[in-house]
Amino acid sequence: LAEARELLGRAECCRLGRVFYDLTQGEPGMDTETFIKHVLKAPSDSKLAVRLFQVFDRRELGCMSKADFLIAVAALRHGSTEQRLRLIFRLCDDCNIGRIAVGDV
Repeated sequence: LAEARELLGRAECCRLGRVFYDLTQGEPGMDTETFIKHVLKAPSDSKLAVRLFQVFDRRELGCMSKADFLIAVAALRHGSTEQRLRLIFRLCDDCNIGRIAVGDV
């Protein structure tokens, strides 16, 4: 989270905190549908968008916390090449086993 805050900067963190609050209506987490529709602006049936949510839902509760949200936005908007490559790897690793199987691709 500290790295995400550093990448985003104070002003953007505050703005994103307000966005998160508005989208979640004050609830502590953001569901898949809200993330896909309002953050990614992707079709609700997008398998890639659903998988992206799963990757950023670090606690695997089906609900993205504010910290998860900030990390997601920082990675997508300001991540280094290595961070983005790691994200792509995690997107392809459907079984979350640390390697990509033939069936994952």
